[in-house]
Amino acid sequence: MTVRTDRSWMSALMVSVALLAGCGGQKDLNAGHASSTLAQYGDDVYAVNVDEGTVSRVARDGTVTTSARLGGEPTRIAATKDRLFVTLRADGELAVLNTRDLSVERRIPVGAEPYGVVTNSSGTRAYVAVSLEDKVLELQTSDGQILREFAIPHEPKWLALNPTETRLYVAAQRSGGEVSSIDLESGTIQTQSAPPTGGDHIPNDVDIDLPDPAEGGGTFVPGTFTPRSTGDIVVSPDGSTLAVPTLYVDNITPVTTVDDPQGGGGYGGDNGVSVGRVNPALVTFLLNEVGDLGEGIPLFLGVAPGRGVMSSRDVFRSYPNAVVSDPDSRYFAVSMEGSDAVIVVDTEPYPGQGRRQPRRNPTVINDIRAPSLFGFWERPTSLVVTEGSGPRGLAFVGNDLLVHTFLDRRVERVGWDEALAANSQESYDKEGISAPLRLRAASKVEELTKSALSPEVDRGRRLFLSARNPDMSVATGGISCATCHTDGRDDSVTWTFREGDGEVHLQTPSLAGPVNDTAPLTWRSPVETVADEALLTSTLRMGGRGASADDLLAIEAFVVNSRLPALPGQDQDMIAEGRALFERDDVKCASCHAGETLTDGKHYPIVDDLEANTPGLRGIAATAPYLHDGSMKNLRDVLVWARSGEMGDTSMLDDRQLDALEMYLRSL
Repeated sequence: MTVRTDRSWMSALMVSVALLAGCGGQKDLNAGHASSTLAQYGDDVYAVNVDEGTVSRVARDGTVTTSARLGGEPTRIAATKDRLFVTLRADGELAVLNTRDLSVERRIPVGAEPYGVVTNSSGTRAYVAVSLEDKVLELQTSDGQILREFAIPHEPKWLALNPTETRLYVAAQRSGGEVSSIDLESGTIQTQSAPPTGGDHIPNDVDIDLPDPAEGGGTFVPGTFTPRSTGDIVVSPDGSTLAVPTLYVDNITPVTTVDDPQGGGGYGGDNGVSVGRVNPALVTFLLNEVGDLGEGIPLFLGVAPGRGVMSSRDVFRSYPNAVVSDPDSRYFAVSMEGSDAVIVVDTEPYPGQGRRQPRRNPTVINDIRAPSLFGFWERPTSLVVTEGSGPRGLAFVGNDLLVHTFLDRRVERVGWDEALAANSQESYDKEGISAPLRLRAASKVEELTKSALSPEVDRGRRLFLSARNPDMSVATGGISCATCHTDGRDDSVTWTFREGDGEVHLQTPSLAGPVNDTAPLTWRSPVETVADEALLTSTLRMGGRGASADDLLAIEAFVVNSRLPALPGQDQDMIAEGRALFERDDVKCASCHAGETLTDGKHYPIVDDLEANTPGLRGIAATAPYLHDGSMKNLRDVLVWARSGEMGDTSMLDDRQLDALEMYLRSL
């Protein structure tokens, strides 16, 4: 089956808009209610170009008619009532544009690194997630006045409003999959965690034959998984479901080299479409009639078309990064940035499948009433392979799904009827094996804008993001550099590594800023450059066959081209006092954290005589948790722990001095 291949996909948009205009408000279905890199309003589609600092408008005939230059890393966009609302992550502002000519009406300062933005249908209120200040703002759009501020911890990024505009849902990057619901009438906040998954969820009445390492049948047996939210969220149009892209990782089973005889299979392993080290899922939270968060269900998203997928390289299972609901509230489309694919998920179970009936892989079982093995549920899926790279934004226009492939700066159309047909026509053999049909997106719009990146940096980013490049990782593992280094930074996860006969716990380091200047780059090894580290990690732990020297240098160019996190405004007098304390001989912070990069490049025994390299401190405010093992939740915990004298000595400092020292660290 193939999708339409005409190149004038916006002609279909014209028909769609005309039909929607007479459908009692469907034209503005969820307009502005879910932040994305792509927004539709009226006859036009708008996309943000983060590297170029612009917003582009695509007319109904498929041409790019206008671009507005904003600067400041346009990150997310929402549209309603002739206005566009764009977060400028690097500048700490919300830009309000007129859709008529893309003129900027106002730029509203909101704080450090605003990310998601949504608006109500009347356009009178906008909600902005200020990620590095752990808050969500409610703004009056007429004058930019801040009406309310909601404290949401752990780097809030992704927002969605329910259809009645009484609840605002927030997903945070570092919350361990926890989602918040803000009651916009009372201002109260409810939190709900992603459902647990792990080996203790094996149903008692299912006999599973797991591989036996002693018999050479494989060694990776998942333990309990750690969830984290990974992308833009959405509420279904009927208000029944909140859908959250989520990645479940097993950071407990020790990570080893891919050829280690003790097993482990590195970060990715040869997982195919089975549950493994890294597992993409769409968590669907049920909502009651007033919008309270109910039970969450993790729908497994690993997909491979055709038979024999366990030995196939044709597997799509990278991290999910955006989701949109169809107008009927039954299906969700999920973009998989590292796989260049969109997964269409049916929320209804497989036809004719009974309770806890095993499917092809015993590690994922369909069950409408109870969690399956390891807590994951399986639903019918179909696969759309995008023409462009880096699908990041999704939107419906009529009966077409639009996909923003941000690496190529284009918009693609997918015929939704054909995607659903592929979903419903999955073939089954007598063992219940599914073979999701594969579609290919068609009809790319012209390039939204020319790239602002050098060819080397652009190539490095593509390698960094890709989970399907065999030079970088085993194709069936679903792992890329960006899986752990979110936005080129970190995922806040602490991993277990096998070291000799024992284990060590090391958290993912941030790659923001000129990290080559802070060598050695890892917690334990004497690695001097990003290129060296990219080769070691991709081959020894990601299963890649080895990138070329030029490609490794391109990855390095992309990483060192990144900026340090933006920081909130702070009390300069307190910062100066904190710096003086930091440099005091008896406090001893500067004895190791010295110079421009705030590291001496050496390693020391710190906890249980484990030796670790001295990390640089630039941008440390954005890298919680802390220490090599992630055992300290925040900077204050680190400073209080340092009273022991094991790392520096803060035993002589009172609470106000600790406040000043913490503020100085947050200013770096």
